[in-house]
Amino acid sequence: MEEARKQGFEGSFLVMDQAKLDEMATVTELDNLKNSVGVLPVSEYQDPGTEDFLKKFAEKAGEKKVPTSETALNYQGIAIIAKAMEVAGTTDDPEKIREAIGEALPEVDDKYKVNGFPDEITEQGHLLNPDLEATFLDEDGEYTKVPIEQASDDK
Repeated sequence: MEEARKQGFEGSFLVMDQAKLDEMATVTELDNLKNSVGVLPVSEYQDPGTEDFLKKFAEKAGEKKVPTSETALNYQGIAIIAKAMEVAGTTDDPEKIREAIGEALPEVDDKYKVNGFPDEITEQGHLLNPDLEATFLDEDGEYTKVPIEQASDDK
């Protein structure tokens, strides 16, 4: 993106999910990233567990390390599985644990809800986030959330 800007490109970029705008901003100027669509930085989440997650992440990884959406998803995913084990009454029967996920979701403590917490699971195992969104980094360096449609298990 930096090289494209140096060559005069003034358009927008679509930054796929493995690249993170906030991580990229640690190695290039923010101006190179403006007018791009990508993954909302974890620091911009407004879920009830975000602040605590960011604090714990910084304690473990250091202040300079950027927490990614994958880190946040895994953090809340472990909480979902732990609660499903509790609901299922087992830690070693994966079928029962999997079956209990739907019932466990509303019982997960808010402190683990960091990244658009799912409210249901499909028969195929797709956790559905009712507020799925990407982000647009505008000309002023501000993030604007952009709602996106859930992937369908029917396709």
